[in-house]
Amino acid sequence: MTQPRSRVIWQTGALFGVILGAIQLIFVFLIDAVLPVSKLLNVLISVIVLFFAGFLATRKTGKISTGTLAGLVAGMVSGLIGLLGSILFVTLNPDMVHTLASQTAQIVQQSQGNAASKEALENAFVTGLIIGYSVGALFSVGLGAGVGAIGGAIGKPRTPAHMMPPVQQPYNSNPYNHAPDNNAPPTA
Repeated sequence: MTQPRSRVIWQTGALFGVILGAIQLIFVFLIDAVLPVSKLLNVLISVIVLFFAGFLATRKTGKISTGTLAGLVAGMVSGLIGLLGSILFVTLNPDMVHTLASQTAQIVQQSQGNAASKEALENAFVTGLIIGYSVGALFSVGLGAGVGAIGGAIGKPRTPAHMMPPVQQPYNSNPYNHAPDNNAPPTA
């Protein structure tokens, strides 16, 4: 018995979204500080996980749209987890954020001779950080839908020609009613 399509979408999307969200939290809290190419690696892992969300959801229902929506849900869940994790990281590390904001404010003031206060520039930095994380979460939703659709298109079950049902011939109600054969020899 097959599961209803909406159930497949939400179960598969939520499962892969939580997996991807956990991976993104690992990147936010551990890897970003150590590995300079972590953003690219994070996007690559995201594409792979979202692809499999779409692939497996489509395998269960046979519809590409199921894979697209499962990828969208996975992107939405992982984006939300990533956004909340990033906000938590900023909240738990105020000294680091303050140091980065201060450095950015000094650079802006030196390069532009800006008369804005250091506090205003620091607040703008933190606001920009939150907006950037929010845009990243929205990007995750779009990426999920797109990559889920690709996974769904590749995962769509293909029925081989020899397994297709035979083509039915039209029903003839009177098997003895044939059209006359014009090439038959005349009968006398």
